[in-house]
Amino acid sequence: MHTLLRRPALTTSARRALSTTSPAPRVAIIGAGPAGFYTAHRLLKDHATVHVDVYERLPAPYGLVRYGVAPDHPEVKNVVHKFDEVAASPHFRYLGNVRVGDAGAVSLADLRDRYTAVVLSSGATAGDAAFGVPGESDLAGVHSARAFVGWYNGHPDFADLAVDLQAGETAAVFGQGNVALDVARVLLTPVDALRRTDMAEHALAALAASKIRNVYVVGRRGPLQVAFTAKELREMLAIPDTRFHMSAALLADQLKAHAAELAADRPRKRLMGILEKAVASAPANAATAKSWHLDFLKSPTRFLASPTRAGFVGSVEVAENTLVTKDGRTSAVATGTTSAIPASLVIKSIGYRAQPIDTATQPFDARRGIVPHDGKGQAASNLFVAGWLKSGPTGVIASTMWNAYETAECVLRALPELETPSPKEFDAARWLAAEKGAEVVGWAGWERIRKYETEKLGGSKVTSVGKMLALARGDE
Repeated sequence: MHTLLRRPALTTSARRALSTTSPAPRVAIIGAGPAGFYTAHRLLKDHATVHVDVYERLPAPYGLVRYGVAPDHPEVKNVVHKFDEVAASPHFRYLGNVRVGDAGAVSLADLRDRYTAVVLSSGATAGDAAFGVPGESDLAGVHSARAFVGWYNGHPDFADLAVDLQAGETAAVFGQGNVALDVARVLLTPVDALRRTDMAEHALAALAASKIRNVYVVGRRGPLQVAFTAKELREMLAIPDTRFHMSAALLADQLKAHAAELAADRPRKRLMGILEKAVASAPANAATAKSWHLDFLKSPTRFLASPTRAGFVGSVEVAENTLVTKDGRTSAVATGTTSAIPASLVIKSIGYRAQPIDTATQPFDARRGIVPHDGKGQAASNLFVAGWLKSGPTGVIASTMWNAYETAECVLRALPELETPSPKEFDAARWLAAEKGAEVVGWAGWERIRKYETEKLGGSKVTSVGKMLALARGDE
C-alpha cells in the first residue's frame, strides 16, 4: 500500500465549486464495509449536494466489521455507530441484497452509465491465498481462515461450513497474524465466555462439544517475523487453564542475533519482551486442560489423510526451515528435513485474495490482487477504488479510513469534470426492482433485521439470507 502522509485538502474555492455543481452529482459505492462507509462519509461531509448510493450483495451492511471482527472484540465494532450516522443523511441510500458484476443482475457498466462516479470498495475477501500442496483442496477438515471466521461470525456464505471439532484433540493454524490468533483463541476460550458475545449460535453449539485441546500456531519464519500485535498475544496468554509452549532457545538465539534491529524498533522489542517473559514463566510440568504452541520455521508440504477417517485430514507434513538474510530481507529456506504435525482440523490464515466482480469491464491486476489506479484511487474516467481493493489486504480499520478518505477526495476533485447522466432524478431502488428484478433491502429493512437480532437472538446474527429478506419485508 502506498504511504498516506497526509489527507489531501481541498481549497475553499474548490469546495464551493463542488457544492454548486448542477445537476447534483450521484456516486455509487459498491460494498458496504468500512471502506464504503468511510468514502460515503467524506463525500457527504465535503459536498453539499452529492447523493450517495451504497450497493451491498448481502442484506446486512458493515462487511468485515460485522463478519470479520472477532466476537470477543466488541469495542472494534463500535465503529458501526459512525456508519449509522452516515446512513442517516438524506443524501445516503442503502441498496442491500444487490449483487453487482458477473454473478448479479447489475453490471458495472450499468452503474457507470447511470452515476457520475462509481467507487469499487468490495474488499479482498472473495478468495484465499493457498499453499498449493497435495491434500489442501481435497481433504475435509482443511479450511481457510476466511471461511472459518465467517462460520463463527454467522456469515450466510459459511453458516453451513462442515466444521468438525470432535474428530480429534489437535488443531493446526498456519499463519501468525492477528487473524490466526483470533482463530486459536476462539478454539481454546471457554465457551461460557463466548456466549456473552454475538457469536453465531451454531458455532457456540459446536464449540461447546469441541474436543480440541491443543492448538499449534505455525509460521514459516521466526519469532521476529510474527505479524500479530501485543494485544492479541496478551489475550492468548490470558486464556485460563491453557499452557503456552515455544522454543526458548530459538527465541534467545534470534533476540541475540537481532539485538541492534530490536533496539531501533520499540514495538517489536516490546512484543518480543512479552514472548520472552511468557516463555520464562511457563511451568515445566504444569497440568492444564489445554495448550497452545507457537511453532516456527515450518512450511506445509502435504496435508495427509487420517488413517481412521477416509477423506479427512489427520496430519500435516511440514518442511523444516532455516532463516537466511539477504539485502536486509529475511527469508525461510527449506533444510530438506521434514516432520509432521498431527491435526484433525487445519485452518490456513495466510491471507486473502481479491477477485474482480465484473470480469468484462473491471480493470484488475491479478498478480497484485488490486484494481490498478493512479496512486490516489482513480482507476478510469468515472471509476474509483477504495479499501483493500485499492491497497491489498493489509492494515486495520483506521488505515482503511484514511485509504477511503483519500479516494473520496479524489472523487471530489474529479466531479466537476464528470458528467451526471440523465435523468436528473434517479431512483435506483425503483430501477433495480422494475428493470433488474432485484429485491432491494433498504436501510429501514436492515433496521428490522437488526431489531430482530437484538430482541429475539440476544445480539446473535440471522445467518439465512431468506430469513433476512423476510424480516426486511416485515413478514416476520
